[in-house]
Amino acid sequence: MPNVTVTGADSTGIVVGLKPAKIYLFRVLAENRIGRSEPSKPVEAITQEEAPGAAPVKVRAHPTSSQSIKVSWKPPMTEFQHGVLKGYYVGYKVTDKPESFVYKTLEIGEEFKEECHVTGLRRNTKYSVVVQAFNSKGAGPPSDEVTVETLENDPPLTPPLTVMDKTTSSIHLAWDSNYDKRNPVSGYVLHHKHESDSWEESHIAGDQSSYLMPNLKCGSKYQFFLTAYNSAGKGEPSEILVTKTEGGAPLAPDKQSMLSTNMTAATMNLVSWHDGGCPITSFLVRYRQQQDIEWVIINDGPLPPDNRKVELVGLSPGSWYQIHISATNLAGTTDAEYTFSTLNTLDAVTPKTVVNKVTAPFYLDMTIILPVAVSAIVILIVLIVVCFVVRKKHSSEHYGRDMWKSFRYIKRMIKTLLAQLEFSPFHLGAQKPRFLEKCIDRHALDHPPPLGSTLCPPPCPPLLTKMTFYINKPLIAFAEGNI
Repeated sequence: MPNVTVTGADSTGIVVGLKPAKIYLFRVLAENRIGRSEPSKPVEAITQEEAPGAAPVKVRAHPTSSQSIKVSWKPPMTEFQHGVLKGYYVGYKVTDKPESFVYKTLEIGEEFKEECHVTGLRRNTKYSVVVQAFNSKGAGPPSDEVTVETLENDPPLTPPLTVMDKTTSSIHLAWDSNYDKRNPVSGYVLHHKHESDSWEESHIAGDQSSYLMPNLKCGSKYQFFLTAYNSAGKGEPSEILVTKTEGGAPLAPDKQSMLSTNMTAATMNLVSWHDGGCPITSFLVRYRQQQDIEWVIINDGPLPPDNRKVELVGLSPGSWYQIHISATNLAGTTDAEYTFSTLNTLDAVTPKTVVNKVTAPFYLDMTIILPVAVSAIVILIVLIVVCFVVRKKHSSEHYGRDMWKSFRYIKRMIKTLLAQLEFSPFHLGAQKPRFLEKCIDRHALDHPPPLGSTLCPPPCPPLLTKMTFYINKPLIAFAEGNI
């Protein structure tokens, strides 16, 4: 440390050769013929600031458009800053012109970077640039001049993207190739990515206005943005376009088309699942009895497209079950749950017992037609005989003979009808006309009554005059009247 000596009569001293804006410590010692005293306690002092003693370093400039440039630099060395830097002056002027520099002032603040953009310049023109640092005492020396030339053209404006068409594996994009009429376009860079994947680039010629992006995943979401460029550089990117390929997650069918059951088994026809436009890659099939908690997995993975039937065997008759199916494709996964019961043993019906029953009109039913026809014939015969007897009753000499002939004729007719009813394929059993049972006795048919007696023992049923029909009941009722 340098020392400054003064006479014993002085009470002040001047120290020179110090640096600006530096902190120094000072102490004083007294000295006589005997020796030196102990030093005093140190005193701290700070020298004042001075204007920076050096220029910024590594000054660079490059064009950003036809009317702007970007200037960057590094601050002067710390020992030559001579205090706290407050900012910088960036000067520029047309090269080789007797013009003064035009300065742009930049003050240092938080997140300050030693760079700036100078705008409003002439197209395709050379400029000289200098940079000066300043503090509270003034500006330091300027840097050496650097030369930069503005661009002939600007980077093009990038047009927005639109979707022309899309399929399950491709997306056709389009844009306006004349979007920027002032600056030419040399080409485009199309950026795309699938959801969380990294960005990929496709380079496209400048005269194209559309692009077909192939080999995409079915039913999946993609992001796109476009950047136009020319000799001046790349333009600002377009806004991100989010779209997806055609196709969706699988669609679950209804239970009737998917599931068939019997007493101990269930068949799942997984072909009935709609793939949503994207092929189904796997099925997760599991089941459980309704009161159980744990699921039993019977398939977890892909199934061949031509054989997508899953058999579930060994089930208990008359029991309730649940089936849970998860179908997956590239677009997503769909879950569906079905509840069903197996057939009870009492409900099981073999195919032979199932008959398609068609109800015929009542007038075509032979169990009705045959009794009606037989009864009508008998009534007609009886009426004919009665009419014949009445017309002949006044002739006493022929009455007995005619009566006997009539009786024999009726006997033959009734026997014939009885035989037909007995052995007809439409055997009626209890549905025989009531008067045939009550009024006709087989013994009487073989032994006719004496002349003048009735055909049957009293009380003789009245003459049949009208009929009432019943199914599975006696078919004929009588009105009053005697033969």
